Amino acid sequence: MKQSAILQAIRWTARITGTGLVLFFLTFIIGSIQEGIGKPSPSFDPFTILIFVIWGVGLTALIVAWWKEGLGGWISFLCFMLFNILTGVIRNPGANYTYLLLSFLLPSVLYILYWYLSRKAKA
Repeated sequence: MKQSAILQAIRWTARITGTGLVLFFLTFIIGSIQEGIGKPSPSFDPFTILIFVIWGVGLTALIVAWWKEGLGGWISFLCFMLFNILTGVIRNPGANYTYLLLSFLLPSVLYILYWYLSRKAKA
């Protein structure tokens, strides 16, 4: 019973933080679209487009993790790690915000932890 309560706490913490992260960035995306209507579209270099695609896949994986905790957790973890490497380490070596970006890994790590512990409990 106690282990089940801990598992559920991990699961719901991951769900709440992941959903909050997705909603937070959706507000920025919707705001940017509304503000950009009627203005010339900016041109992005391929590296910036790649970063946005990776970030979008990571956010989508957080939504998938509601149903498939292991799959969504691992995909979002890998995408956010790749995002951190591309933006903080490669693009701006010595950037101070790299550690802040690592905080976005919290829901991914919690989903992976829940997936691992629940598989272990079933065995």
